[in-house]
Amino acid sequence: MRKLLFSLVAVVCLFACKTKAPQKTEIAQVQPSEDTLTKKEVQEMRLYLDGKKALLLDDPIQAQGDFEECLRINPQASAAALELAKIYIQRREFARAAYFIDLAEKASPNQEEVLQNKALIQLANKQNQEAIKTYKGLIKSFPNQVQYYLALISLQEQNKQIDEAIKTLEALQQRFGVQEEYRVREIRLLEMSGKWSKAEELAEKLIQSNPREGAYYAVLLEIYLASKQEAKFAQCIERMRVACPNDATVAGVLAQYYLQSKRYTESMDALEKVLSENTGNANLNIIEEVLAQLAPVVEAEPEYLPRLQKLLDLYVLRNSNSIRAYLMLGDLQARNKQYLQALNNYQKSANLGFHDWIIWQQMMLVCSEGNLTDSLMKVSKQALDLFSEQAMPYYFIAQVNLETSQYDSALYYLQEGSVRCADNKPLKAQFYSLLGDTYHKLNRNAASDSSYETALFLEPSNVYVMNNYAYYLSQRRFNLTRAHDLAKQACALDPKNANFIDTYAWVLFQEEKYNEAKDILLKALQLTDKNATIWEHYGDIQSKLGLIDQALLSWQTARDLGAKGVVVEKIREKRYLEAK
Repeated sequence: MRKLLFSLVAVVCLFACKTKAPQKTEIAQVQPSEDTLTKKEVQEMRLYLDGKKALLLDDPIQAQGDFEECLRINPQASAAALELAKIYIQRREFARAAYFIDLAEKASPNQEEVLQNKALIQLANKQNQEAIKTYKGLIKSFPNQVQYYLALISLQEQNKQIDEAIKTLEALQQRFGVQEEYRVREIRLLEMSGKWSKAEELAEKLIQSNPREGAYYAVLLEIYLASKQEAKFAQCIERMRVACPNDATVAGVLAQYYLQSKRYTESMDALEKVLSENTGNANLNIIEEVLAQLAPVVEAEPEYLPRLQKLLDLYVLRNSNSIRAYLMLGDLQARNKQYLQALNNYQKSANLGFHDWIIWQQMMLVCSEGNLTDSLMKVSKQALDLFSEQAMPYYFIAQVNLETSQYDSALYYLQEGSVRCADNKPLKAQFYSLLGDTYHKLNRNAASDSSYETALFLEPSNVYVMNNYAYYLSQRRFNLTRAHDLAKQACALDPKNANFIDTYAWVLFQEEKYNEAKDILLKALQLTDKNATIWEHYGDIQSKLGLIDQALLSWQTARDLGAKGVVVEKIREKRYLEAK
């Protein structure tokens, strides 16, 4: 439950200020009671208090109604307008929140909480320039709140107002004093504006404040790297080696320098040396950053993948709380088809508190690609608990249910998930494809056909839907014209898929076009001669053409490859039999 505390005395005083000024006594000013308020003011006050109570009881719908009635009675009720704005912020309905925050500001200009929420709404509505003005107003009215300076600096930096950001940072330091983090940030801003000399001067002051802190040298080294002052870079490296010989920041900066120079092997050598030596004063932040910058290099040049994976293994031994490192390691292992290891590292990042949707999506994908069925079900259910509005967990739970013949359960999750796909047509098509499979298993043929048609409407070139739909139609000998068209199109789009060719041949078989079916199926056998279903179908076609001896050989091959059921009876009776 949200903690929203409110002083009853403050409420009474807030509304009392709207009444006529009470007469003074010789002792003190008389506080207004309900007897001194108008009937409307009393009603307004009670509605406001009811709204605050509803918020305390975690009932924002009731609170919304109370605050709206409060505003109906008094359109200038700024406190009620502010509460409504906050309710809509929580719902992420920022346009509506903006309306009420404007009401609140008009009634109570320059009120701190109103301006705070106004800035949040402007940022959510991507009104960055307006948010900058609001934060400037907050700083002017409330100059002792450091968070307003920092928010303004970030906004100015995002909007490329670097000189303005520097001025704001200088004002912050004048009021609150010079701190390391502020000075480093100012140096970064100076770098962004190309003021290398000033940045170098401030970096030297950092070093003078603590000559044995490797991180300060790293700041200066980065300035020299960015400004391409290689001679000064080399000199600073030597200074750093003398001042702090056991600090791994030297290796980190060197690795970054080699990386920028596209000397990838040397960059990795520098990192491996420092990580293997287990130096006590390693600046892990810079090392982690270089590792992150190496990741896209490996993607473009896969020969470096084993080396980067080794570096990440070494790194997590040094820093077992690095969410980023586990994510990078998981991504590398997933690319290398090390699905179980990738899952373990993704789970470590989640256990450390990384609960973004993307990590759960990745975990489900590696479980699916790696056929880790038990883990897929477990991870998907966990993801569903955390992200019930995301469609993917429903999809994977249904997929596992379908594979384990739990058709009713699969149907439930597919129906629930299909309405959560939003505008993602390919994903929605996958849902309807699985719905087609599920309805088929439940012998609900009309629903199955409708689901497949919907999937193809959403994704007309989905060859797997075409193939499955055509095969199931052919099994029922229903709408063979549609089955023929779908199977033929699937083969045209993927001509080297033996299963698609088999489906097309089987549709032709059901159309009693046996010679054509035989010619088509030969192409599938040329692609693979280890598929029991294709050999059984080939024998079926041969038997219809009167080639019984050849059919027997094909059926026997199918049996040897694992075919069961009616194929044994076909061999015994030496004739084609319908599947039971």
